Amino acid sequence: IKDDLDFVAFNGDCLLESGNTSSDVFRALKPIFDSYRAKLETVPLYMICGNHDMSPSVDDWKYVSQCADWSVTQYNADRTCYYKEINGDLFIWFSVWNLPSFNYTMEMYTWLFNLLDANAGRKRIFLFTHWFDGSVDEFGWRALAGQHYNNGWATTDASHATRGPFGQIKNYKNVIWFSGHSHTNWEYEDTYPTIKVHSNNTAKMVSIPALYTDGQLAVVEVYSNMVVVKPYTDRKSVV
Repeated sequence: IKDDLDFVAFNGDCLLESGNTSSDVFRALKPIFDSYRAKLETVPLYMICGNHDMSPSVDDWKYVSQCADWSVTQYNADRTCYYKEINGDLFIWFSVWNLPSFNYTMEMYTWLFNLLDANAGRKRIFLFTHWFDGSVDEFGWRALAGQHYNNGWATTDASHATRGPFGQIKNYKNVIWFSGHSHTNWEYEDTYPTIKVHSNNTAKMVSIPALYTDGQLAVVEVYSNMVVVKPYTDRKSVV
């Protein structure tokens, strides 16, 4: 389907284990993502870090992601946050960074919220993050009682000072927010209707499952009057 794609978004967790902190381990991923880029041909692959991506430096991330070659409009200072305009809509990638604790810096928040405020008049802004907003009880892992209930970053999460502003994203009602991290399958919506897609007078939030579990992803079609999210599951990938 690559001929119909404007881009592919990868929302973090290139590595599966949190202990892979060495530069050599992380840099070994480059041939894998190079093969993805080769298959996509001219379709850009936009990547952000997840909480498992414990690369020791920005240079390691740039080496794997080849962000210097991305066709984006602007990077932040670390080239881990960036945006692009497509057909009047704004697309923003907001990457987990600030190793080793994987918080966001206040400079990153300033960059993001200034960008959201400057584009408040747009009909739609598409935001890609790894984490979701943990202050929404019905969304993501928080919907599963007793299972990682406080996972995600909430506005009242005092355990990490630089996580505090994160949940304010939901107050921007023109934002359609795609996150990773939850690893919950599409089928959970049968039991928990808002666990994958949440909309309650806030930013619209969509959680994308992990690729490595059941080969799950989403094909998103953007029209002038609607956004269609098509869940995809490759059951053949289950071992």
